[in-house]
Amino acid sequence: RTPMNGIIGMTYLAKQQNSSDKVKEYLNKIDTSSKFLLGLVNDILDMSKIESGKIELHPEPYPAESFFDYVNAVIRPLCEEKGQHLILDVQPVTSVVPLIDVLRINQIFFNLFSNAVKYTPENGIITYKLRESLVGTDKVQLIGDVIDTGIGMSDELQKKAFDPFTQGERSDTSLNRGTGLGLSIVKSLIELMGGTVSVTSKLGKGSDFHLEAIFDCIPVNEYKNKSNDLISISNQISLDGKRVLLCEDHPLNQEIAKTLLENWKMIVRIADNGEIGVHEFEESNVEYYDVILMDVRMPVMDGIAATKAIRALEREDAQTVPILAMTADAFSEDVQKCLTAGMNGHIAK
Repeated sequence: RTPMNGIIGMTYLAKQQNSSDKVKEYLNKIDTSSKFLLGLVNDILDMSKIESGKIELHPEPYPAESFFDYVNAVIRPLCEEKGQHLILDVQPVTSVVPLIDVLRINQIFFNLFSNAVKYTPENGIITYKLRESLVGTDKVQLIGDVIDTGIGMSDELQKKAFDPFTQGERSDTSLNRGTGLGLSIVKSLIELMGGTVSVTSKLGKGSDFHLEAIFDCIPVNEYKNKSNDLISISNQISLDGKRVLLCEDHPLNQEIAKTLLENWKMIVRIADNGEIGVHEFEESNVEYYDVILMDVRMPVMDGIAATKAIRALEREDAQTVPILAMTADAFSEDVQKCLTAGMNGHIAK
């Protein structure tokens, strides 16, 4: 992912410059293609992790309204771009909040919805039906359907729809084609959650992807009490003059991050590896740095070791300075590893 992130980052910076319309058009095409290629890389890495049994789930409260916010923010624009109609026909249980791996459940539905968008013509309809019901007092059953009015699938294609590298036919061959791993990843992830996925489809009529799963849950009041304990920070907070220690070994990534941060009028100091970063923090005045951005994979000392070393320093701000992972290691288990080491958050490159 690292070289692709470099291309995407440099393209973003180039788009901020005063360029001719033709150059902007070229940059937009580079941006679209590089993000598409990054998606292919992520799919292949996901399948590799799935096949080796290395994916771990990290359930957390995921209220229905948060999921619908995700759908409206990410999926609805995809539909609108193609002139399609997105309908949400949902009946969630409001007395409880399910415990789900948010990253993975969003990945499942993104793959299903993006497939529906891909194979549904302009003015088509994509519907998400959700039915939830309590199972005892501490579990909730989710039954969902992603239904489209697209080109549909033959009986033969339906039998192998969830096999790796399987792709349906598309009338528009000019569009980027994927790896054919999306539905295979969906099946593997939902089964990892103890659920099932199936498809029914008719050529020329559309497809219905049906999911069922049972998740642990907590009472909604318990969730709201925990949420109220969180500190709300305004999105309008000024970053002018805030001091950042950027621990990053890759020169290209250094340039991208430094430019982005300085655009927000932040003061940036670069450390080429974790050991230099620890030394720089140790030699600085107490509370000099407002935040540390920490790459994970670095020579001499990696970001995990550097974070542990900073947290072990005997100075007043060693435990309180915010340390954020800024890394291409974006799997949920990578996030957990960073948090366990003492970081406060994780930003995927």
